[in-house]
Amino acid sequence: MMPSAIFELLTTDPTLAGLGITEDRVYEMQSIAEDARPDADTYFIVVNFQESTLFSQTYAGLANGIRKAPRVMDIAVHISWDKTREYNVINRILNAIDAVLLPAEQVIGDDGIRVTCIRPSGRSSNQLDPGWRTTTRHATYGILYDESAA
Repeated sequence: MMPSAIFELLTTDPTLAGLGITEDRVYEMQSIAEDARPDADTYFIVVNFQESTLFSQTYAGLANGIRKAPRVMDIAVHISWDKTREYNVINRILNAIDAVLLPAEQVIGDDGIRVTCIRPSGRSSNQLDPGWRTTTRHATYGILYDESAA
């Protein structure tokens, strides 16, 4: 489950809203039924929280000397490939996501979990997802958050 601060940051930003990314277009990967593509006709994003290991600490660029590794967070932007196979809007959405998330420090969401910091780790190439039949690209981040702050 993602910290609510991430969802709140992504769904309340006016630039993202102007690009069509609103509360009903942001999904957590684990909440999507297998083989069920959301929003067939519009841009949508999928947030996937992955493992937290000492390897991911180095990978995420957040080596802080504390044996508490950051989580790897992947955010993918999708659009039906029947609508477009162009990446210009996808790139604008990813840039807007960076503009919202990267300055976020010590942000506490409605669930009481404090997001300490978010750092970029890279972006994928332009891709096609054959399972969902979408044009897609994703960005990876290292994120530190404190569940005990809740």
